[in-house]
Amino acid sequence: MPAVTNASVLSTRFGEITVVTQGNRVVRVVLPGHDAPLAAPSDASERAATHIAQYLSHSRTQWNLDIAVPAGTPFQLAVWRALTAIPFGETRTYGQIAEAIGHPRAARAVGTACALNPVPLLVPCHRVVPAGGGVGNYAGGTAMKAALLGMEREVIAHAS
Repeated sequence: MPAVTNASVLSTRFGEITVVTQGNRVVRVVLPGHDAPLAAPSDASERAATHIAQYLSHSRTQWNLDIAVPAGTPFQLAVWRALTAIPFGETRTYGQIAEAIGHPRAARAVGTACALNPVPLLVPCHRVVPAGGGVGNYAGGTAMKAALLGMEREVIAHAS
């Protein structure tokens, strides 16, 4: 029997972000501009939405959520695992992630894995940037990515 899917919608300055859970685990975060499933909220989806709201309001720098291991290729899983090691307020280049997972010539493939990340924000693909400067692409749009990176830098600066 498949797990029951629940979803909570969070209105943000970027648009609606939907958090999808199955049981107590977050299985998907849908950024603004993407189709999100319609489902009733649950305690788990509401808790995850609250975490994201706290992050966006500068009052949370770490997640305390049960995040499901996403389905993906071994390469994608390695990329997503490497993304979770990028500290709040810091960035890595696509090439640095490729090097870190043992595929130094796979920077473009890292970008593809970032684009396929089912739980953006929680697995922080927004912290991966091009080596040549700029913010690079992002499922929520480049303006959202730039704002997230700026917000994280601001939180770190005020904490020092």
